[in-house]
Amino acid sequence: IAFPYMVKIARAAAVTLYDIADLEARPQWEPAYVRPAPKDDGKARVGAYLAALEDDELATLGLKGRGALKVNDVVAGGAGQKAGLQKGDVMIALGGTPFDVEDPRGTFTGVLEKVERGNEYVLEVLREGKSVELRIVWPKPKQ
Repeated sequence: IAFPYMVKIARAAAVTLYDIADLEARPQWEPAYVRPAPKDDGKARVGAYLAALEDDELATLGLKGRGALKVNDVVAGGAGQKAGLQKGDVMIALGGTPFDVEDPRGTFTGVLEKVERGNEYVLEVLREGKSVELRIVWPKPKQ
């Protein structure tokens, strides 16, 4: 289970216990943790937490025989967020290169290593079953 989900589960459990105990004092929660954007080390990053999809998930999306990466979370201020990438999107190609079914993360990483900063790239995603092309640009490193 991902950390943000564990926090939600813990909060729900605490509220339920307070209801059962019928106490007037309610817990006061701190704002949810927001992951910081990574420091710019000169490498192109999308700024998203990704997971490879299983064969049955690919088949359900009509992507049998293709590689894909699901976006579990988007980093605030990252290149992906600026391009419009959203949690739940399914990435299927970057810069015209479709992801390999056997190693989608390897294909994705290989394309990122060849990115020329300052140029625009097309990131193809599936969003709610529809293909969406996002324009993503990695700024040139600050001198």
